[in-house]
Amino acid sequence: MCKQTAAGASKPMAKTGRHLRVKHGAVQVASCAFLLLAACVCLGAQAEQGKTLFKKKCAVCHGENGDGSGLVGTRLRLRDIRSRDVQRQSDNQLATILRCGKGKMPGYEGRLSDHEISVLVTYMRMLVRSRRP
Repeated sequence: MCKQTAAGASKPMAKTGRHLRVKHGAVQVASCAFLLLAACVCLGAQAEQGKTLFKKKCAVCHGENGDGSGLVGTRLRLRDIRSRDVQRQSDNQLATILRCGKGKMPGYEGRLSDHEISVLVTYMRMLVRSRRP
């Protein structure tokens, strides 16, 4: 912003505190938008990785959507991993089951990294949201 002098020349106006606050607020909004977009991209990549791992390691028993309808799961009468009983368990409890196994389910410790187990737990939570009523 410029201000006209008596001679007609312009000179820069001093920025007011309000102007700086508005500019600072805009920078904060832009930063938050960028971080939100980055988080969405990261979650999308994690969801895709979880889906791939689930299909590769879990779907043969638990079915593609986690309902227990996989080739092996039907014979074993597996619970739907989208059920309240399963979903009530903490992330740590589910990760322990994936790591150590439970009942007839083998553990994946040494075959899946901690990151992959975490991605699978996140994907198991996402299956509930995609469940049809």
